[in-house]
Amino acid sequence: MIKNIINTLKKDKFIRSVSVLATGSILSQVITILVSPFTTRFFSPSDFGYYTLFTTVVSIFGPILCLKYDMAIVNSKYINKMNLLVLGSGITIIISFFASFFYGKIVFKQNFNIFVFLVLLLLLMSYGANNLLIALNNSNSEYKLLSKVTIIKSSVQAVLTIIFGLFNLTKFGLIFAQLISQVSGSWKQSESIRNKQNLAKVISRKKILEVFKLNYKQALYNTPAALITTLTYSVINLFISYSYSNEMLGFYSFSYRMLGLPFMIVSANFAKIFFKEASDEYLISGTLSTTFKRSVKILCAIVLPSMTILFILAPSLFSIIFGQEWVVSGTIVQILTPMFTIRLIVDSISSAYIVRGKQKTELWIQSFLFISELVIFFVSTINNFNIYYFLGAISLMYFFVYAINFYVIFRLSCRGDNS
Repeated sequence: MIKNIINTLKKDKFIRSVSVLATGSILSQVITILVSPFTTRFFSPSDFGYYTLFTTVVSIFGPILCLKYDMAIVNSKYINKMNLLVLGSGITIIISFFASFFYGKIVFKQNFNIFVFLVLLLLLMSYGANNLLIALNNSNSEYKLLSKVTIIKSSVQAVLTIIFGLFNLTKFGLIFAQLISQVSGSWKQSESIRNKQNLAKVISRKKILEVFKLNYKQALYNTPAALITTLTYSVINLFISYSYSNEMLGFYSFSYRMLGLPFMIVSANFAKIFFKEASDEYLISGTLSTTFKRSVKILCAIVLPSMTILFILAPSLFSIIFGQEWVVSGTIVQILTPMFTIRLIVDSISSAYIVRGKQKTELWIQSFLFISELVIFFVSTINNFNIYYFLGAISLMYFFVYAINFYVIFRLSCRGDNS
């Protein structure tokens, strides 16, 4: 019986791919967890708050730097892939420049200078390059490579964070460690294109324009939806910094970071493979119900027990592991657990909208989520809610909207071409 199960798992390409990516993510997050007790003693909540203001630019603009043309790379032919890479690189440079300038002006205000601008620009450009290379690696099923790169990046950030902490670089140590770690794996990821001798022959202005027009829906529908999604999460950082304090932002961002560990291990990896497998199934059968059902079963088996344990133990664990002052972050983790639980599941399968060409539906749902959040911001400001009431309202609202989102994806997955 056990032997049959093992053989089935070995033959199952989907589960095998998930396992490879998950292994890299688990190891990288273990590194992060092991280092965190040191970082919380080297760096103050205020340092984490300032660091979060910098990295929020990546949270907001990172996923849309290529106007989602990187998603088209996954299922494109070789010539189209290479031209999409060039197109995506050009778009990334332009958007990174303007996003760095306007974000810096609005968020840092009188503290905005050339140093802040350059750091923001480098963070965005390196993240955009990472998006394109991940899409290329995914299209070539280079999951072992992606796994290795994840570990490399996490290791580099961990080591540098400790070194910069020892040298008392405070908030700048966190920022530089993040920036260097983002760049560290890109050279390895680009192997498959650097080794191509005839690369210049397949790239042309005509072909770039052709793939630009061919995949315009990514920019027209999926990009606004993705931007609203990232704004919906990231604008909370800016609201907390403005309405409460950078110290409270530090507590919140650390909670978010710890809750993000299962997201990186489970959701980010599942999303890559779900998109590939769902696309293949849809091309063959006109539905993606098999991939959907399998994914949801695996996700629920992983996510629900782990998040329940985290909800129960968070305050005690944070106090013991990270220091007594970080018990505030443990309490925030409890408040945000319902939101993160359903988000882990739904975000893993949300590429169903792209597979079915229903990006407009996703845009409407994300718009509703963003508007609901703005309402909570307004009500919280008027009534002077403390941070816990505010985050509790946010968590419940997200849970409700994501439940609707899950139902819509379920319907899209089970219906045929004519729906």
